[in-house]
This record gives sequence, C-alpha cells and structure tokens, in this order.
Amino acid sequence: MRSAFFKELRRYSGEEIASLLQMTEEEAISLIRKLKSLGIVKEKSKKALKDNEYVKDIDTEILYVELNSRNSHFVFDFVGVINIGQYIIKCYPKYISEVKTPLDEMKQILQVLRRYNSREQLLMSATGDDESADFNLLAAILFFVDDYSENGTYANPIDINELNGEGEINWDKTIGEVYPILRESRAYYTELYTHGSFDDDFDYFKQLHECIITKCFLKLKELGLSELFDIEEAILYDGELSDFGDEEYVLYRLSRELAVQFQNRKQIVLKTMYNYIFKGKLREEENGLSLFGTNSFNFVWEKVCSDVFNNQLSTKLKYLSLPQPLAEQYSSEKDYTLLELIEKPKWNLIEGGRLLKSHRVEETLIPDIISLFPKDDGVCFGIFDAKYYNIRLDERRVDGQPGIGDITKQYLYQLSYNNFINAHNFTHIQNAFLMPTEKDTGEYVGTAEMSMLSNLSMPALCDISVLKLPAQKMFRWYLSGRKIDIGSVFPFL
Repeated sequence: MRSAFFKELRRYSGEEIASLLQMTEEEAISLIRKLKSLGIVKEKSKKALKDNEYVKDIDTEILYVELNSRNSHFVFDFVGVINIGQYIIKCYPKYISEVKTPLDEMKQILQVLRRYNSREQLLMSATGDDESADFNLLAAILFFVDDYSENGTYANPIDINELNGEGEINWDKTIGEVYPILRESRAYYTELYTHGSFDDDFDYFKQLHECIITKCFLKLKELGLSELFDIEEAILYDGELSDFGDEEYVLYRLSRELAVQFQNRKQIVLKTMYNYIFKGKLREEENGLSLFGTNSFNFVWEKVCSDVFNNQLSTKLKYLSLPQPLAEQYSSEKDYTLLELIEKPKWNLIEGGRLLKSHRVEETLIPDIISLFPKDDGVCFGIFDAKYYNIRLDERRVDGQPGIGDITKQYLYQLSYNNFINAHNFTHIQNAFLMPTEKDTGEYVGTAEMSMLSNLSMPALCDISVLKLPAQKMFRWYLSGRKIDIGSVFPFL
C-alpha cells in the first residue's frame, strides 16, 4: 500500500504526484483522470497564483491529462482520505504549512469530519441510498465500525418465559399455571412467570455481522488507516464470508431478513451488509475509488466555530443573557429568535402612484454566528463570520482575503441589530472574521473597513476585526462539546 500527504489547493505537477505516490506515468494519468472526473483534482493555470480564488478546469476535456505540462498544474480541492486501488491519498487543510506529514493534525481532522458528517449522510454513502453517488466502501467500513462501537453487534433476541425471573410478570401464564394461596378472598402467588429474552450467539445474521465488522477492521489495517482514524482493531469472527454460503444465498437471506425487520437500526445494518457484499467486493476488484472527507471544508470550519462560540442566533430573546431585562419595545417579541429580528425584504406593487399590495419574503440576511458573552465591564454583542481563508496581511500586502460581499454583509449584520444593541446597553460590540491557523494561540491580525458603510449609522458601525483562531484547539473543543468563555479564552475579543 502506497500513501502520501497532499495539501489542499497546493499546486502539484503531474510528475510530482506520480513521484509522491511512487507510481508510473500511466498509473498517474489514470488516477488524475479519475479524480478530475469527480471534481477532487482540478487543473489550474500557472498564471493563477492565489490559493483562495475559484478553481476552474482549464481544459474542457477531463480525459486529457498531461503530466509534465508547462502551462498548468493540479490542485486537490478536498480534505480527507481517498483510497483508489493500492494507493492512499491523505489531503490536509490549506492552512497547515509548517508540517509536511501532519499525521496528528489529520487524525484530529478526521475525527472532526466523522462528528460533522451527519449519520444520514454517511448512511447514504454506505447503503447506496444516494442514487447520485456510487457505493462508497470506505464510508461503509466507517459506518460498521462506528455503529458497532455505539450499538454492538446485530442481535435477534429469543423471547422466553421463566419462573421467578427478573423481567416483566406474565400474568396470563402465572394465573393459568400456578396454584395460588387463597387468603381472605384474595389470591397470592408464591411463584411468578416472567417475560425474558436472550441474544442467540449463533444467530446467522449476528455472526454475519461480526464477520463483516472484523473484515472492516482488517481492511483499515491493510490500508494503513487504523492509526489515522484512531481505530483499534477488534477480531469478532475467525472465519470467512464463504462460511455463510455463496454470495447469492447470503444476499437471499439478507433480503428475507429485511422483509421481516421493522426496527430502523436493524434495517440500516442489514441494508449496509447487503451492499457491502453485493457491491463492496466488486469495487475492490475494479480498484474502485472510495473516500471520506469533503471538498467544502469551509462548512466544517463554520460548524466548529458556531458550536464552540455558542451560537445564539436561534435562541429566543427571553432566554438571552442580556445586560439588562428585555426592553419594553421587545416584550411582544420575547418568543422571537435573534434571527427573526432581522428585517425581511418587502416587495410593493405600485400602480398609478398608489400602493396596491405589499409582500414580505422569507429570504433575508443570515449571520453565521451571534454570541453574547461577558466582559469585565459588561456584555459584548459578537457578530462573527467563520471564514476558511488563508489571509496574508502584513506591511507588504494583503492576499487571500474575503471579498467585498463578505465585508458589506458584516456591516449590514450589525446595522440589523443596532436598535436591539442600543436598547439593551451592550458595553461592547465585536464584528469579526474568524479564520483558522495552525499556531497554538489566537491572533488579532487587523481590521477591514469601508468608511461609507461604517457611517450608515450613528454612532458609526465598528470595523470588522480579522482574527486567526488556533484550529487544533477549536477542533478539540468541538469534539468535546465545550462552549468556551470567549472573553477569557480570547482576550482580544
């Protein structure tokens, strides 16, 4: 198994990719062609130097790949792990630059991705329910491992009635089969039949599930991914899938079991086992591609910041920790959320200079994060936008910065809440971009400002702070479910 680390959006020549993965030119062309077709690798003109600009294929023919082109290079627009045949590609985020083989960082990022990916999304890839995507073997393996860790193996309990057991009393059987002692016209039973159940360790589907789980652990080990996913090996079944019959018979048994099981978890496990057997082996034989990750890591960073900063955008006004009791003008809106305070556009039908009809539409401004947090001398109203950018802001230049649309929206977010802020005497307002850094500490980099927008309100709207937050710490807090005390953890806020 050959593997290599690749940095998201870093420019690689075709020859460099082939060298890192120790593959022939023909193998490299085939791999790049496959990854281009999926949008994971994009070919980029050498004239395009900014990491954060939108990447477009410079050729319209995806099948055309030239390894030693002088006019273009390739970028991985992806964060996560890709397995294709005997090759493992590990793509790490673009903000990491100090470490060339960031094993520890990738282990943490994969944990974040596993938490971030909804169970439904992982299941769609694992079960093949997403008709727009091929069966994803790696997603299926991770599903089996995570489901086993959470729920154990598949089980079909056998119901029993036992005498004087610990389960619920079976009164029908007790009354029908046990002689009572009669005293003062009342019946007393010295023995009771109770309902009970036990798992059949030799159940066909339980053992099949154990065999597949074992195969998944071994496959991760074979791919060299056990350490990366921080998964310890477990051997539950010492045998082969062939022990359960030929493929056609196993699929037949799974179909029959699916038809009689109505518990959601059982149906999911059975369906995933079916696809693992039906499609998984074929994918391996064809050197099929499987992956775990995302080409939209910006959404992951946004979720991390939202959770760690205790986003209160959907919190009702009556539950907010305000500097003072809810102002009288907002008493009728106490059950509104902070998001619902933002004005919605109104479209007016005018005819002959007369207003005929007005329509409110739902689409409006939606901030990423609103956090109210204590400061030494009061409460701060924080308006934060999680930006997955590699900004360079120094004495020589600014590069890799958010666009004009991002700046204008931040000003408008504060303008939307100005009346609420003034009505409750917040002592601080913080309007900021939150960007990741591989450093251990947070950093106040500077500000972005546009005077014509800051002067939309009196007093003037505050400039937008540019902040770099330590990604590893943010991820650690996210994985532990911690909501930080923003003011004390990041004093510059």
